[in-house]
Amino acid sequence: MSQDYTVKVRVNGNEVVIGENGWLKKISASDLGGMRKNICFVDLIVSSTSQDVIGTVVDGNKQIFLKKNATRNPDSKYWKLRVPVEKNEPGSLIPYATKYTSNNLRLIQLGAKGKTSITEVAAIAQNNQIYLTEQIVYDFTCYQQKDKVRCPEFEKKWPELATLLGNLWQTRIAELPGIEDYKPSNKPTIPELKQNEGYVIYYNEASQHGELRIQGMRVLVRPHGIVPNGRSPIALCQGEIVKYRKLAPLTNSVNFHFEADYVEVKKEK
Repeated sequence: MSQDYTVKVRVNGNEVVIGENGWLKKISASDLGGMRKNICFVDLIVSSTSQDVIGTVVDGNKQIFLKKNATRNPDSKYWKLRVPVEKNEPGSLIPYATKYTSNNLRLIQLGAKGKTSITEVAAIAQNNQIYLTEQIVYDFTCYQQKDKVRCPEFEKKWPELATLLGNLWQTRIAELPGIEDYKPSNKPTIPELKQNEGYVIYYNEASQHGELRIQGMRVLVRPHGIVPNGRSPIALCQGEIVKYRKLAPLTNSVNFHFEADYVEVKKEK
């Protein structure tokens, strides 16, 4: 599915050139603005002339809403999201941050025969730098059953999204394959791992965290725990095998058993 949208970015009201790997600017003292906690504002401006691209936002409770079109031109769409970059407490491992989920627009793109993707367009802060990230976080198919749109990938784990997708596809339901064609997504096949190795289940660029599978355990990984690997911003890729030096127990997390530190991508021999 092609990318049928464009992105422009303003920082503190000034348009900036989107550099290599989405780099926008280095945070400097002039951005501090006195006693403000929000050191600067990043405006994400996304436009599209395709009727198959739909702008949405998600709140902290996973409620998903259509983003209001900021233009009256019936032939185009224009969405704007203001993202504050906040200064954390002195001594924090992450000096500046943007908050997930309010740091991103989710673009739903409808394709042929029910093919659907969701892209997160986000502003993040990492190592005193601000970046634009664009990541396809879901790629799936919607179906039809007795004049009803079915989105089995999300009907249990995210029913609000399934409902929205049903509304979006309803006028084009004849294009959708029958539900009998649905096959559940395959769980990743994790190769045999050596001691102090883990497998990357996913890494989300907008939230800046990922999951490693280590000896059957779900292990959190974040940028400050990743050894710089030449990627900017620092990140991992789904399916990579990594080495780690340390696991710290997480007592207040319902999703993860440990957090990994000194994580580096295993180099192929």
